[in-house]
Amino acid sequence: MDEYMKELQEVLAILEKQGEILELVENQQTEIELQAENRELSILRQQNQELTGLVERLNSENAMLSGQNQTLQRQIAELQNLKSES
Repeated sequence: MDEYMKELQEVLAILEKQGEILELVENQQTEIELQAENRELSILRQQNQELTGLVERLNSENAMLSGQNQTLQRQIAELQNLKSES
């Protein structure tokens, strides 16, 4: 009976070690997944900054073109007035 109990204790100790190893492996997998997500987030942040810069540039160009368009419309209206007066 003593030998049987000793073997059971050894098996139990092995199972506990396996459980600890499994937990460590799961923790490592979680850590790897988090690192991958962090890299993806870093890339997405950089892309977002680039897109924000592009949007700002496009907005600025749009404002400039809008101003030019208004100037051209005024000039067209003035030319039409001159044409109708002559």
